[in-house]
Amino acid sequence: MKKNIAHVTLSMGQGGIENLLVNLIKHGDRSSFTPFLYCLDAGGELLEFISGDLAGCRIFNRRHGTDWRLIFSLAKAFSEDSIDLVHAHNQASFFYSGLAAFIARKPIVINTEHSRHYIDGSWVRRLEKKLLSFITYKIIDVSEELHHFSVNKDKISGRKVTVIENGIDLASFQVEQDKETIKRALGFQSSDKLVTIVARLDPIKNHRLLLDAFAILARDITDLNLLIVGDGDLRDPLESWVWNSDYADRIHFLGNRTDVPAILCASDVQVLCSEREGLPLVLLEGMAAKVPLVVSQGANRSGLVQDNVTGFIADSRPESVAAKILKALSGDDVGRVVNQAFRFVVANYSIATTLKNYEKIYLDALG
Repeated sequence: MKKNIAHVTLSMGQGGIENLLVNLIKHGDRSSFTPFLYCLDAGGELLEFISGDLAGCRIFNRRHGTDWRLIFSLAKAFSEDSIDLVHAHNQASFFYSGLAAFIARKPIVINTEHSRHYIDGSWVRRLEKKLLSFITYKIIDVSEELHHFSVNKDKISGRKVTVIENGIDLASFQVEQDKETIKRALGFQSSDKLVTIVARLDPIKNHRLLLDAFAILARDITDLNLLIVGDGDLRDPLESWVWNSDYADRIHFLGNRTDVPAILCASDVQVLCSEREGLPLVLLEGMAAKVPLVVSQGANRSGLVQDNVTGFIADSRPESVAAKILKALSGDDVGRVVNQAFRFVVANYSIATTLKNYEKIYLDALG
């Protein structure tokens, strides 16, 4: 008999969690599991990719602050949809759906922790996670580093925590159009050089570091353009900063996009300069798209990128990021690095492996 699984997230805008959810829902074992999607805050453009694969989708429009009403709304939805297992994604979703499942008394709960910046600086969030672990079947971390912190800093029982690394649908990055055609479709000349960041506009992603690095390079590289893919609370202040810069006409805010594989394939360099990450899906996507990667040390805490082997690692200074971008644009070893990164992601981060590992957790929990 098929089991009903409710995936709980904040929204389905462009992001790593959301892209993983698309793959879990679209490519999951439909003979064993029926997927539902609960968005606590809002919908998003990625919903269109999975609307036909869902048995149901609910959007709850969470209120500001702690929305106690939402807990009871979720509990009611779990009962109405006959949910057997709740799969929450990150701490806020874990808080609301964990308590709601406890009230509903039936659903089993698992949570995937994609990053720690929500809880690292807050003992309240860590205590919350610890208490929720007692009513949770399994907490899944996306990297060994996150697993280490769950056990040693958050004091979660080792038998409650496991690691499932993210994976991607490699086929979606086999883009039919060539690089120059995509560049022209985006409004650029084939000779233009494109540096791209795909990340929500949030302080943790540290876009200002990249903007400062771009300003260093743009003085001398007149055909260099910066593509900022994603949206968020920092869009207005970042756009205000760009308007007052000398290179506003070469910095492009593209917002949330559904053609990220094509944009990455057209890019000459992809940058991620976050202060902290778990295991970023967008870096796996860059490897699959065969675009050179420049990452900050904070963005590479999982050790996904090896310097001069599968990408280029910068420190937190704009000068360092600029130097690594320049190396990725013109270095002699770029072709070798890109090819090694592509072989690495194909060998280790297929979505098929990720799905298999998640579905084993589901079956063990339901059994």
